[in-house]
Amino acid sequence: MHAALELFYDLVRRGGTPTFETYHSLIVGMSVFKNDMEAAELLLDHMLVTKKRPYVQVLHVMIREYTRRRDFRAAERIFGMLKEYRIKPKAITCNMMLKAAFDMSPLEAEDVMGRPKRHQDRALAGDAVTVFKRAKVQKLLAYMRHNKVDFDQVTYSTLIYGFGHFPRGEGYPDMKRTMVELSQSQIEPNLAVLSSLLFAHLQQGKLNRAEVFLDQMVGLSRQEQQDYSMSKSDYAKEFQQRPSPFRILFQRKTHHEQQQQQQERAVLGKGPFHAIMLALIEHGDISGMERVLDKMMAAAEDNHKYLLTLTPVEVKRRPVIDLKADEHTAKILLLGYLTARDFAKAELVQAQINARPEWAHLHQASPLVLQDAATKPAVLLTDQDSVLGELEGELDDNIEIDVTTLSAKLRGLMKSAPLP
Repeated sequence: MHAALELFYDLVRRGGTPTFETYHSLIVGMSVFKNDMEAAELLLDHMLVTKKRPYVQVLHVMIREYTRRRDFRAAERIFGMLKEYRIKPKAITCNMMLKAAFDMSPLEAEDVMGRPKRHQDRALAGDAVTVFKRAKVQKLLAYMRHNKVDFDQVTYSTLIYGFGHFPRGEGYPDMKRTMVELSQSQIEPNLAVLSSLLFAHLQQGKLNRAEVFLDQMVGLSRQEQQDYSMSKSDYAKEFQQRPSPFRILFQRKTHHEQQQQQQERAVLGKGPFHAIMLALIEHGDISGMERVLDKMMAAAEDNHKYLLTLTPVEVKRRPVIDLKADEHTAKILLLGYLTARDFAKAELVQAQINARPEWAHLHQASPLVLQDAATKPAVLLTDQDSVLGELEGELDDNIEIDVTTLSAKLRGLMKSAPLP
């Protein structure tokens, strides 16, 4: 990076004019690799002086880095340059700003609002933060519509997830309007959109609707597997027709691109199943917990049968889908059965745990051992970046569940009624 800057300074000293690509490369290097946003800002200022307008890719990079640093004020300032220089924004840039607006904490919202310091010792009320976030989001949406920026799956996923995680009841009307708009568009919901719908409805306490979206996710995952098998079969049939070598090369390239697209798609993971199971336990619906578990096991069996139809090379190229029950599934089942005081089933789950060497940290000789194991951090699911950011990771990593709460419940139940 130091050598690149020396070359840049030498070019400027000699009276040369750097290209937009040069600025882009240097700003990416300083902001992403060197974590020096001040230097990136200086390069941006130099570009505005020499080029009289910013390079849209440079603005995108800086907005992305500021949103990652949760500096909404700086991201908003850079985003304002798009309007100032009459540059049509891209959906991916607007999506980042939408996500940043939803992700603001009360203190961050306070900073963006420019609240006087004498009042900052008193936290903003939840409804004030919600109103502020909604206003920011609506302003961004109006800007996108004015500039005819096409909404994509990431846009709808971001809006649904964001509105769905407003305080219960406050965001549901906005989420419902977004769902209606999505249904009237030409966009087909993918796994990421369905995942956002599922978690948003869970947040709003609508468990039945969340389970409907889970069923749709399972069906869509199965349909994508069938589409892949059909495309592979069609490719084989076309290849047997023996066209010219040039056409064969093109077909191979096209088939490879289809495989790449398949790899980049989000895939179904255990996260949505675990989240619904925990929500059902909260509502005392243990039979519902078992029903969702059965769905996960059935999906895992379908995925296993599908993998048997692929060659070893194709299996390696396909995204990894892991729906087999693991130690987290077992911990959730224990919580459910202990909550319902069904100690017979809880003991069966514990026997399964003891029979699995790879779950050694959950093995117990007494209830106290399980209490200690339950207190260890075990992230079932992580943040929504895969859905609201690039949306290319597994949907097993969608939202963080408070495992401390789960562990505390297990400890309390075991103290009140230990297993015989």
